[in-house]
Amino acid sequence: MAKRLITTLLIVGMLFALLSPAFAANDTAFQKINTYQSGQFSDVSASDWYAENVKITYEYGLMTGKDNDLFDVGGNLTVAEAVVIACRLHNTYYRNNATFDVASPWYQPYVDYAKANGIIKRDYSYTAPISRLDFAFFISNALPVAVMPKLNEVAQNDIPDLYAGSPCQDAVAALQGTGVLENVSTSRLQHLSTVICGSIGTIPSPKEQEAVYRLYRAGILTGNDEHGTFAPEMNITRSAAVAIVSRVVEPSLRKHIVLTKKAPELVPVSQLANLPSVKERASSEQFAQAYEEAKRIVDPIRGLGREAQLCAIALATRVMAEKNIAYSMESAHYADPYGFFVDHSASCAGCTRATGLCLNMLGIPYEHVNENAFSHQWTRVNVNGTYWICDSYGLYCGPEQVPYQHPRFS
Repeated sequence: MAKRLITTLLIVGMLFALLSPAFAANDTAFQKINTYQSGQFSDVSASDWYAENVKITYEYGLMTGKDNDLFDVGGNLTVAEAVVIACRLHNTYYRNNATFDVASPWYQPYVDYAKANGIIKRDYSYTAPISRLDFAFFISNALPVAVMPKLNEVAQNDIPDLYAGSPCQDAVAALQGTGVLENVSTSRLQHLSTVICGSIGTIPSPKEQEAVYRLYRAGILTGNDEHGTFAPEMNITRSAAVAIVSRVVEPSLRKHIVLTKKAPELVPVSQLANLPSVKERASSEQFAQAYEEAKRIVDPIRGLGREAQLCAIALATRVMAEKNIAYSMESAHYADPYGFFVDHSASCAGCTRATGLCLNMLGIPYEHVNENAFSHQWTRVNVNGTYWICDSYGLYCGPEQVPYQHPRFS
């Protein structure tokens, strides 16, 4: 009886192992099918940080070069290429033995497979560069949770720029109760938010957020800094893509990470990046007073992502301007932060330097556009490779549409 029971259990176990996708993934699903030769790609040398990742993804047949001897490591991955990678992962894992015939456009069979298997839910501009958010979403959709067991403790909202709301909503929430938005009606605040920040970015859906967090927790994504900043809207390069994909198929490459909260100390006066410009005519004592006033805006938003920080500064300074600041080009400090925060009299130059002071206090460098010119002035900020305008007087905070041109001024 005991022997019969043991035999039965062994048979059941073997059947379960053969039928279980998780078993297949861990032991036999991802097989190397190509041979990688040293020096195979002219733009990949053995000393490059991504060299081993290129080798692995090539050997598993998941990514190949742009041609026979060029991998194009610095190029952007396209949506179509990302769909192909996700389909290959899914097809191999589930042993579907799907064939992807020649078609026009070339990627159509992969798109059809991806839609049929829930990897993508809608159509995309397939020849365009893919964002980091969409790439993570595709990869996560291609495989079950069992392939990506938790390696790291990453709590919800730990990723600073993966918003639960929009950057503007996060900004308003951080400023509520600080006195900065005091006595501003809800309708006026909503109007200002829409006018100044209304067209900003893509808000990740709950499913997209879940996909990114799953990859962080599995050690497949690590973020761009110690805080885990993800930059969801940035294009993903082919070198970054091979690093992610190789961690999917080679669990030994997955990373242990511990994210630190993004709430650094404010930069002291003496270390402000734009100090000579931002101080303008203010004395050291006057500038110190302006610095203390700026803390009312800056201190509550230290832990936000970069986009939300810019939205908060633009909204807060606009509210201040409407409540008690007179526009002037004649007062003693019309062009500096002391005039804006303490004298309550400032031109667009003064607002720009007040904005710049807030940015520098958060460790954010900026350009003062049209500084000392008789034209509208504003701050220009690099946000993860995309330049933004942050300008409360000009009623705009968002991506620059044309370099050094303001969307509200010709």
